[in-house]
Amino acid sequence: MLKEMFLAGLGAVSLTKDKIEEIAQELVKRGELTAEDKNNFINSALNSVNKQKQVIKEKAYENIQQLAKEANLVTREEYNLLLARIAELESKLDQLIQNNQNM
Repeated sequence: MLKEMFLAGLGAVSLTKDKIEEIAQELVKRGELTAEDKNNFINSALNSVNKQKQVIKEKAYENIQQLAKEANLVTREEYNLLLARIAELESKLDQLIQNNQNM
């Protein structure tokens, strides 16, 4: 699942600004893009790449969360809640011990 997602996004992510500018220049040379529209094309392509990167990042996060859930792994939030609960129980236990010693 992660492999397919990674491979699908690889093409979009691999487009660098230099490569996009190179493509835009080639389109201008072939007459498929005007020199005036070149910057708009570059900005639009970069925005598209950035959006695709964000989508890939979000999907990867969702998939990792799902895999962790299926593997019964504890999340950071759950771990922190458990630590807080343990500290609370230790405090209550200390109070009970202290109360018993004072009797």
